[in-house]
Amino acid sequence: MAYAFYDYATENKGIFEAMLWYNKYMIEEGNQVTHNTFDILFKILRKQNLSDETINHFIRTLRGFLEGYVLLVNRQAFGHPLSIQKSFDFSLNILINGVKNMEGK
Repeated sequence: MAYAFYDYATENKGIFEAMLWYNKYMIEEGNQVTHNTFDILFKILRKQNLSDETINHFIRTLRGFLEGYVLLVNRQAFGHPLSIQKSFDFSLNILINGVKNMEGK
């Protein structure tokens, strides 16, 4: 899911920026999409024996990471020659492994 969001948002920069603006003015359609996305994430993360509170924190963390990373990519703000994709993979692995370390705690 994270890769799909990343690919979509970096290939459709204008649409991504519009989505961020659009989300500021919640309407029912946007609420439903958000609700459906959270439902999917909850189903996946509940299998990790995490509390609902931990899942909510992780979803916020993931959203913040994805939106922030995409904004930096779209604005060409990464100046170092390292692979942006490798950095994205590295960061996502840290988030996923962090949640795995919290299983059942």
